[in-house]
Amino acid sequence: RKLRKPEVALPIMVSVLEDPAQQASWETAAKEIVRQNHPGAGTRLLELALTSSLPEQRSAATNALASIVDPPETTALSLLPLLFRDGSELAATISACTHSVLVHHQHDLLEWRAMSESISDSQTQHLNQLSERLKTLQALPADQQATSDAARQLAIALRMITPEPISGVQILDATQTDPSVKPAALLDGVWNSIDPTTMWWTPVSQNGFLVLDLGSSKTVTGIRIWNLNESGAGYRGWKDVEIYVSDTQTALRPVSQGNLLPAPGVAEPLDYSQVIPVNFAKGRYVKLACKEYLAQSSHAGLTEIQILGY
Repeated sequence: RKLRKPEVALPIMVSVLEDPAQQASWETAAKEIVRQNHPGAGTRLLELALTSSLPEQRSAATNALASIVDPPETTALSLLPLLFRDGSELAATISACTHSVLVHHQHDLLEWRAMSESISDSQTQHLNQLSERLKTLQALPADQQATSDAARQLAIALRMITPEPISGVQILDATQTDPSVKPAALLDGVWNSIDPTTMWWTPVSQNGFLVLDLGSSKTVTGIRIWNLNESGAGYRGWKDVEIYVSDTQTALRPVSQGNLLPAPGVAEPLDYSQVIPVNFAKGRYVKLACKEYLAQSSHAGLTEIQILGY
């Protein structure tokens, strides 16, 4: 019964992972640490990933470090030298760095080279070489796909790569509205117009939603949204949006949420789109659900959307 309490179970599982005599239970312990979804293991896991002489133990600790709620802020910088070592542990090490960058919003990691008081010369050298290193890893052959994918994710997290819109996206389902209002208008490529035929909206009495089909399973990194740009009525848009991603239509899970600002409500505006980050969620189907409208007017909707990823 006590092991059901994270504050009790977590230290026990970390101790199992630290004990060489319990090697048979390392993988199970690492999975349980992640499943607990509770802070308290990060520092010990990072220490184990850096200092253990046993590859299996390092691997278990690093895999857990890539998913826990509290990776130490120094995780990415501490693991940096290991990104330049090839081998079976490389993909997990890259994933642990990416996870820490996302959790701590360290997207400008390369600027750390200016922090001379806390970064060594060797770390500065590695930072200077990181972009080229990740490019090399992304070009690895198919039998090293896991490492290649992990390198791409870290490059995106560090904003070395700008994710492109996924092509071939189709509207699968949407809130029912006036038959003359077509959901497909959200994918027509027009965001800088006040022409209502280039937009989609629903009565505010309904909960607006969209389900999109990406054609096959993709990695989603963000959703670019242009709010409803109705002439003089930019307030008729979505305010809070929740995003779901899954490989099945019946098991869509929430992966992100965000807040949207009003559109300018004028023709030919500057690009007013907003990107809601999605941390590398994989799936074929994407759902956007409005949780709150900007105003309780007669109707509300969006002008254009793009699914970013690969």
